Amino acid sequence: MQSLRDLRVDRPRAIDPAHSPYDRLTVVAAGPDGTVAVMYYVEPPGGGVTVAVAVATSTDHGASFAVPVRLGTVRSPLRAPGVSTRSGPAIAIDPRTGDIYASVTTYAQATGASEVEVFTSRDHGRSWSAAGSPPMLS
Repeated sequence: MQSLRDLRVDRPRAIDPAHSPYDRLTVVAAGPDGTVAVMYYVEPPGGGVTVAVAVATSTDHGASFAVPVRLGTVRSPLRAPGVSTRSGPAIAIDPRTGDIYASVTTYAQATGASEVEVFTSRDHGRSWSAAGSPPMLS
């Protein structure tokens, strides 16, 4: 087992230099095969209620990252006094298959309801499924 004295920590670096000043709510997942996935929101300059969702992946334990893939956009719900309505993205890597699962919540303005969207990548983050709803548990 490696001790804390032997750990090497890299200097922080931008994975998505074009959007780094606007990255928010970053989450990270790592798989046993060296896959690392970094998911984050990209807020437009000056803020806004609609933000992009992006994922950058690495297959070499984070030494390098592919160009980030934009999964889509999410809309924040209308603000209500005294109510926290933000929730961030979530990402996980299946340790058996290496499949990457990403989820976000968004606000459907037409119905006034919050929705959960789930995206799946079966090729280490190079491509992603279209947004879908999570399976219903019985």
